[in-house]
Amino acid sequence: MKVKFIRQLENIVALKGSSPMLQCEINKPKGDVQWLKDGQEISPSRRHTIRAQGRERSFTIRQLVEEDAGEYVCESTDDRTSATVTVETPRVVEFIAELRNITVCEGEDAVFKCVVSPEDTKLVWRLNGKQVALNERTVISSNGLCHMLCINNCMVSDSGRVTADAEGLVSEAELQVQEQQVLFTKKMTPVVAEEYSEATLEVEVSLDAGEVQWMRQGVLIHPGAKYTLKHTGRKHSLTLHKLAVSDRGTYSCETLHDRTQAQLTVEPRRITIKRGLTDIKTTERETASFEVELSHPNVPGTWIRNGIQLKPTNHFRMSAKGQVHSLTISNLSVEDTGTFVFCVENLKTSARLVVKERELLTLQRLEDLDIQEDQNAVFVCEISVEDVPGEWYKNGERIQPTSTIKIRQEELPVNIVKPLQDKTALEKSRVIMDCTVSNPRCSIRWYKGSNVILPSERFEICSEGCYRKLIIQQVALDDEGTYSVQVGEYTCSAKLTVEAQSLLIIRELKDVEVMAPDEACFECEISVPVLKSPIWSLNGEALQPSSRVRLEKMGTVYKLTLRQTSPDMGGVVEFTFGKTKSRAQLRVVSTEKNTIY
Repeated sequence: MKVKFIRQLENIVALKGSSPMLQCEINKPKGDVQWLKDGQEISPSRRHTIRAQGRERSFTIRQLVEEDAGEYVCESTDDRTSATVTVETPRVVEFIAELRNITVCEGEDAVFKCVVSPEDTKLVWRLNGKQVALNERTVISSNGLCHMLCINNCMVSDSGRVTADAEGLVSEAELQVQEQQVLFTKKMTPVVAEEYSEATLEVEVSLDAGEVQWMRQGVLIHPGAKYTLKHTGRKHSLTLHKLAVSDRGTYSCETLHDRTQAQLTVEPRRITIKRGLTDIKTTERETASFEVELSHPNVPGTWIRNGIQLKPTNHFRMSAKGQVHSLTISNLSVEDTGTFVFCVENLKTSARLVVKERELLTLQRLEDLDIQEDQNAVFVCEISVEDVPGEWYKNGERIQPTSTIKIRQEELPVNIVKPLQDKTALEKSRVIMDCTVSNPRCSIRWYKGSNVILPSERFEICSEGCYRKLIIQQVALDDEGTYSVQVGEYTCSAKLTVEAQSLLIIRELKDVEVMAPDEACFECEISVPVLKSPIWSLNGEALQPSSRVRLEKMGTVYKLTLRQTSPDMGGVVEFTFGKTKSRAQLRVVSTEKNTIY
């Protein structure tokens, strides 16, 4: 019987280093076969094992190497079968550079790097066993063999074990995120304040989100009517309201990592009179206003006349707005003459009010009449004071009204008796523009420029008898201009000048010495730019631009140049801006006598 193969060899693909087996089956238990590779007979050896078991024939190659690849044949005397063996090199994944432990501060970025071969290795990142999710805080990238995991803006909760899984091969490292310390970049400084006012303690910390606690003498402070706590970015502040002397002491501010403290000193309130009373001289039926300006608002005071405390009446009106206290006395009479005193705490200011009678004048005298019989005879005279009774006489005898004699008294025509006056006021002060009209019942209209002024929170319009008054509270620089009053057909105007409150001279005039006829130059610098012009004077006389006087302005710098100086020009040069003044001495040396004037 012929030896035939009933199961053929099958092609094999095996990894380098493995031990693949080629198997086939013949048609009877006994039958010789021969194994060949690439036409060469294979003999049994340490690496090659040839077996026959029943009808099965096998050939095993141990520790497969690349040279083992090729065509293998098993043949008998009557038949043959063949197969190919393909050798594959196994995939070797390895970490050329492992992960390293990283320690960062809260808010910083952590970058983990590793180098893995081969280049197409699939890498999976894990944090504490969970695959890292891609989001705005986690960025995964690779460049060639280098793989990176970046964790932005690290939080304490990110701390843990970072794992790089390269197709089953693992590299691990620790991430430690340390809590960022909140430190004081600007510590608290001592504060001195006055009772009844406010005091603010301020600090600055190293983090926007840093939390602080305020304490007084070790006791935690909570916000309320007494305390206001504010937080803007890295700045924190504590404000105390309505200070009392008992609020003084040591205040501290703490974070979890730092502490600062400072002393708050509360001084007793020292009230002063910034502007006292001034004497007033006027006439009866007018209105007089006394004003006092204190250093503090909301301070009660007392008005006294001739030693007796005054109470509010229609005749005496008291008011207090901010730091200004006022007393208005309307419809004055001679009996109102006296000394008025304003008392506050242990301070007082006084002034004298003198009320004289409105001198009675005959404005239009009687005129002789020459008329015909049966005509009316009308005699007219006009006096300067209203509501004064008059008596008519004929040949020394008083005339009584009869059916043929009529006596009547008419009011004066509407007119402005005392016009508005130009005023200069300091910014934020109280200003009164006033005038007197001829008839207490006449109506008037106030204007600023061409615009009608209506009563408002800052503009108060008063009418007391013949006295008319416009009161401007907290006067501003924009209030400067021309104000006018219209009474019937009559109008009067006045200019209000408002000086900036913060105007300071930051560079004073300096003494100048020149030899006649050289130029003398003076310079002065103020704190803020203004539109108005200052007043320059020499020995009290105002200087105007001329061939010998040059006035210049460069921003906030003002310059005076005196040309062709002479010995008689020596003296005091003065720069005046409202109430702000600067003085310097001009010395002119005579070339002839070599003396200084």
